[in-house]
Amino acid sequence: MITAAGLLLGSIPAVFADRLIDVALSKTASASSELSADFSAQMANDGLNENESYTSWICADDDKKAWWQVDLNLPYKIASVAIEPRKNDGLPENRRSFRVLGSNDETFSEYSVLAEQDETEFSGDVW
Repeated sequence: MITAAGLLLGSIPAVFADRLIDVALSKTASASSELSADFSAQMANDGLNENESYTSWICADDDKKAWWQVDLNLPYKIASVAIEPRKNDGLPENRRSFRVLGSNDETFSEYSVLAEQDETEFSGDVW
């Protein structure tokens, strides 16, 4: 689960058959809310993030504890997580204070913190 207000998921590479693959690409995603169908949870990991016609997930304006998650369907040894913030949104407050959690439990009763961003504005990174 990723707690954030808007998101483009760069990739979640995992070791699979001795090579790195993006295990999140086009997998089923869900979120706490969606601004509209144009910014649904599935838009964050659809692979379209390289040009002017990129897509992204954006939560509803009144969602103060927004989260996004992707079901990888199988357990993987995660090698890294790449996140790209929304482009030109003018909302730097949406790029602060979030965590990336990993769990094999769909209720997240047990999880690991894979990455964390403090109050510093996030500009995009790989953990």
